[in-house]
Amino acid sequence: MKHLTTFLVSLAFAATANAQAPATAACDIQVLTDSCRARLKPFHYNAINTLHVNLKSIQQTPEINLPAMPGMIYRVIVNISSMPQGTEVSIYNVPKGAKKRSALYTYNTDSLKNSHVGFFDFTEDANRYGRIFIDYTIPEANPKICATGCAVILSGWETGGEEQ
Repeated sequence: MKHLTTFLVSLAFAATANAQAPATAACDIQVLTDSCRARLKPFHYNAINTLHVNLKSIQQTPEINLPAMPGMIYRVIVNISSMPQGTEVSIYNVPKGAKKRSALYTYNTDSLKNSHVGFFDFTEDANRYGRIFIDYTIPEANPKICATGCAVILSGWETGGEEQ
């Protein structure tokens, strides 16, 4: 009887602890990638980048960059459906710290309510560094939102003239 009581108390404690734990975002990279690939045409696949984050007590702003060659038109597709609410993605033509830096394109989890997938097309004229720079602004940890998240960036290219 003592063991049964101990077991029931332990079970009740475990159930309470699990109910109070924040939910984690479902992070199926293949599903996120497939949703990006569906928006790639007529561009040719170039690269993919995944971002996995654990929320911290401070806001995070990681930056990644993708190569860009002269004479090409690029499409960058970002899926942030598995990122916490309040995540923002901005695309720049210059790196952090550069003078006269302004966002070419910005979107967030609030502006993409239905799909959380956004894309941006640009030419090499949009970049001076032969790269584009993608910044994520990830909110600080909050017990009411997910403690982790992930995102996928997929890029593609096409020539400036007729497609080859």
